[in-house]
Amino acid sequence: MRLTRYRWVPLVWIAVAALSGCTLLSPAGDTRSQAEVRPQEQNRPFAYEVPLTFFKDYTGILALYDKRFLYFNIRDDTCTFTEFDMTTARSRVVGRVSPFLFSEGSNAWLEGRLYFPVGIKSEEAYQTNLYAYNPENRKLKKVLSGKDAPHPLYMQGLGNQALVYKSNPYQTGLRAFGPSTGKVDTFELDNASFGLGNVPATRMLQFATQGDSLYTLARKTDNNQPTYILMKYDRQGMLRKMYTLKGFDDLTESSAVGTMKIMGDYVYFQDYGPQAAILGKLVGDEVKPVVTFQGDLELAKDSSNDPSDYYLFVERGTEHFYALDLRNETWLEVPLPHDPLFNRFGYTVTDGRQHILIMMDDESRRTKLVYLNVPDFLPQAKQIGKLSVDHVIEIASP
Repeated sequence: MRLTRYRWVPLVWIAVAALSGCTLLSPAGDTRSQAEVRPQEQNRPFAYEVPLTFFKDYTGILALYDKRFLYFNIRDDTCTFTEFDMTTARSRVVGRVSPFLFSEGSNAWLEGRLYFPVGIKSEEAYQTNLYAYNPENRKLKKVLSGKDAPHPLYMQGLGNQALVYKSNPYQTGLRAFGPSTGKVDTFELDNASFGLGNVPATRMLQFATQGDSLYTLARKTDNNQPTYILMKYDRQGMLRKMYTLKGFDDLTESSAVGTMKIMGDYVYFQDYGPQAAILGKLVGDEVKPVVTFQGDLELAKDSSNDPSDYYLFVERGTEHFYALDLRNETWLEVPLPHDPLFNRFGYTVTDGRQHILIMMDDESRRTKLVYLNVPDFLPQAKQIGKLSVDHVIEIASP
């Protein structure tokens, strides 16, 4: 069934930043007076506007953690990595990479360090280096380079290793990096007990981790008829469970699943477009849709794979923000405070504990970067519906 979309009257913008004498170091090395975050007064909801300008100060955000975030800025062929501390409103440059070519954007926390790949130019082509950032001492270090480093399309942590998705996705397509060894090895998947084997007829399309479990989305072809399956492995790569996808034709026909996230007994898929997104529930040996979305619904980026009570979503280009409430198995629309002019929500990153950084822009594409604690606004959230495989929540793009 199709449910009516609810719109919200914007909340009053709540300011918690005050002028102070602290300074902000820009990637170029200038200093300028900026605002400092005051302690939250009487636990009131707050919205803090980060004093950074998109393109001028930052190009992208890698991760949010402990009221700090790591961002990067690209100028010519140099990428500068900087940490911003929202308790002091100060930035500190932690490293530079040159000649810079690309950053995949995916990353993983392992043993208190953030690991992420960076592509650089070379005389013949390009190579991928793997970097680790330690937020305790604010040190950025290259841990793998050249042919030894993986060229991932995607990276996630599993136990004490980082799994990366090989650019050739046939067969397993996975490599594992262990910080303790400093080496990359093939991550073998054992499908023998289910009769699949390691054969080209089974193609991995995407993967995700949660806790000590690995999940892969695969396509198995029998007599030229594709079947899409979700496969659950333990941290040693042993296949423990298989689920057949039912009702996911709009998403799987293109075989281009850009995002996959495990959320307890639920799994989220989004295509590369993005033109379609589906939230499914694991029921018996099947995955069945409970929420479908046509348009640009985006999961808030999270570097952690730890379980959570809430998962956060933004409908880009609108003022619609959603939360999946796992405890009550409901789909919520959450009214976030914003400047009435800056009512187009965009890229969103979370620390896995419902704190977010969200980009908001206006019709002329001027941008604000805002830090929020989403649970502050959950009491005002509107329940769109209970999650049910019998009554799918369908949300159409505006």
